[in-house]
Amino acid sequence: MHPGCTGSPRSPSLCVWMGKMALFLGEFEHQIDDKNRLSIPARFREQCLKEPDATLAVIAGFDPCLYIVPARSMEELRALLSLQRTEWNELARAFRLKLSSYGNTATPDAQGRVCLTDKQKQYAGLERKVMVVGNLDRIEVWDPERYQQHLGKPDAMNMEMGDLASMFLRGTFPDTRER
Repeated sequence: MHPGCTGSPRSPSLCVWMGKMALFLGEFEHQIDDKNRLSIPARFREQCLKEPDATLAVIAGFDPCLYIVPARSMEELRALLSLQRTEWNELARAFRLKLSSYGNTATPDAQGRVCLTDKQKQYAGLERKVMVVGNLDRIEVWDPERYQQHLGKPDAMNMEMGDLASMFLRGTFPDTRER
């Protein structure tokens, strides 16, 4: 475990530095200030600042939330999308456009804050109070009510961890998209 990254009874968070990859775990209640700045929790900030480039990408998440990732992750995604020749597929182009139009890059300021755009806040339904949640390789920013609803979904969130892990390892997740 990386020195200085420990949990506490109030916030049982743990962040681990593994090679060159940050691991984000835990959840924190935070606020967006009047200038649309969000303070990255100190434990997550430590991980982000250890990257060779501390620039972060803020993008629309697949759920109604925002993802915050090291900018190098976006470079990897861009390279993958380029290899996939996505310009020939209408849905792939729509995905790229939405990903790009809701995104921005930011380097945390001296207090560890990043600016969110109005468009990002609207997409995720964010107002002042937010939940900042570690999800392994990314940070997620949620409206507290939407986050609780997401955790309370009767499907995958309530399945036993072993069952979810088994499906993941076998690659047998059912299609859960609403039709």
